[in-house]
Amino acid sequence: MPCCNAAVSLKRSRRGTPFFAHVRRGECTTAPETEEHMLLKRLIVESARRDGWNAVPEVQGTSPIGDWRADVLAIKDARKVAVEVQWSSQTATMTLERQERYRAGGVEGVWLIRQPGFPISRDLPAVVLGGKLPELTALLPADEEASARHRSEPEHWLQVLPIDEFLNALFGGRFWFGPAIGTPASVHLLGGLHYCYRCGAEGTVVSYVNLVTEHDRCWFSLRELGKVEAVWPEFNALLISAKEPIRFAYRTTKRGERYLCNECIHCGAFTGQNYIQGLIGRVAVIDAVISPAWRKAACRHAITFPVGEFTL
Repeated sequence: MPCCNAAVSLKRSRRGTPFFAHVRRGECTTAPETEEHMLLKRLIVESARRDGWNAVPEVQGTSPIGDWRADVLAIKDARKVAVEVQWSSQTATMTLERQERYRAGGVEGVWLIRQPGFPISRDLPAVVLGGKLPELTALLPADEEASARHRSEPEHWLQVLPIDEFLNALFGGRFWFGPAIGTPASVHLLGGLHYCYRCGAEGTVVSYVNLVTEHDRCWFSLRELGKVEAVWPEFNALLISAKEPIRFAYRTTKRGERYLCNECIHCGAFTGQNYIQGLIGRVAVIDAVISPAWRKAACRHAITFPVGEFTL
C-alpha cells in the first residue's frame, strides 16, 4: 500500500470494480475509498485511453512547492493532466493549494468534486458530481452561488451531463473556459441617444457591449473592450456590415493609455464613458462568430467551463 507499505490483497466491489485492500490494516489511518470513487477512477482511465491518452491511476509526483498524488494521470504529447475525484468534503483553500502544486509541477489539474461551492475560475477546471450509482452526472455550475441545496434547481447549472459524456468531452478537447473559437455569438450594443457637446447634433452612442453565446454572457464597458485592441477591426467590420450609425475611435490619455470611445458621426468629437454610462437601452444586436480576438476578450469576464461541440 502506498499509504503505509502494508501488503495488499485484490478484491472486487459488489458492482464488479476490482481494487486493492490492506491484508491487515494495523495502525494505518488512511480511509478506504468509496465505491463511487473507485468506479470514477476506472471510468476516467478508460475514457482517457479511448482518446489516445496514456492514463494511469494513483500516480505520485513532486513540484517545487510540494508533493502531489493524482487519482489518475493522463499524458498525451506534451500535456499532463491530473484528474482528481474529491468525494469527501474539502475546503476551497485546500483545493486551490493542491491545484497550485500540480501547476508548479507542470501538470494541469481537473477536479470532479462532490461538494459544490468551489471557486469558479480559469485556474480551477472543476465540475460537481451529482446523482447516484450507477447514474452519476457532471454538473457544470452557471454561477458561483451554486451550492448543495441547489442540486435540483436547473437555473444554477449551466449543463448537466452523464459522467461518461463529460469525460469524453474532457479528453476530446471540448471542455474549455469561456466560449470556444467558432461558436456562434451575438453582440448586443447597449446605449442610447446623446447630444454632441461640440456640434449639438443628436446621435447614437454605445456605453456597454454584451457578448452572448449559448453558454456565456460577457459584459464589457466600451473602455474595457478597448483593452483588447485585436477585437477592434472585427468590431468595426460588424458595425459597417450592419450599417449602424455608430462610430468609435481610440484616444490616448495624458498618461499614454489608449482607450476606445464614441465619436460623433457629424463632427468627430469624442464622448467619454463617464457621460453616457447611464444609457443602457438596446441599440442593436449583431450576429458574430467567436474568433481568437473575441475569445481573448471574453475570457477576461467569463465564469464558465462549458462543454461544447467544438474540438480545439
